[in-house]
Amino acid sequence: MRITNVAPTQHDPERVSIFVDERFAFACHALVWLASGLHINAAITPAELDQLRAAEDRRALKDRALGLLANRPRGRAELQRRLAHGTKAHPPPPPDLVRAVLDELAQEGLVDDTAFAEYWVEQRDRFRPKGSRALRAELAQQGVARADVEAAVAPDRDLERALAAGRPRALRLAQQPGMDARAFRDHLGPFLQRRGFGYSIAREAVATLWGECGNPPDAALDEDAL
Repeated sequence: MRITNVAPTQHDPERVSIFVDERFAFACHALVWLASGLHINAAITPAELDQLRAAEDRRALKDRALGLLANRPRGRAELQRRLAHGTKAHPPPPPDLVRAVLDELAQEGLVDDTAFAEYWVEQRDRFRPKGSRALRAELAQQGVARADVEAAVAPDRDLERALAAGRPRALRLAQQPGMDARAFRDHLGPFLQRRGFGYSIAREAVATLWGECGNPPDAALDEDAL
């Protein structure tokens, strides 16, 4: 077997068509072809041709992963699920190929569950604050290891988060005619608990926000009714 021609493809100048014994064999990225060290008129065995195909499959899968990472950081488990499904153009890849690509990206620092967990928490803190209980559950669903989750969550910031989460609603509640401390608590407390804040944090946040709205302390806020 001999490579008789290598020509750019019609629709993608970065890909080349490889011809073996005057017949089209397959197409690959030009970088894969150059990295192979092969050239026109070189002899090629079936095994070497299979290696070239495998290199192209790996490159294509890595490019797909990089495309997913271009939008936002992603955890390894999410990437693994997305890559394992395949696309219209490519069938689902072998699991060992997915693992190899993810390992390569991890070595390059592009897949890092610790950094992903920190990014997730930072985005929540900025746009939709939640308590550490909810953050732990979300990151667990993303397949992040418990140690990485605990390093990112920082539960000591829950009161700060609860105040940020509850402040817009507290201001709206305070503007409602006849809003007293008990009604304020009954509206805001459950809202914060649904956001993953524990009872004590929600209770303290409600009292603080009540004061921020210009109200004096009220015994109703201390009642165990959240």
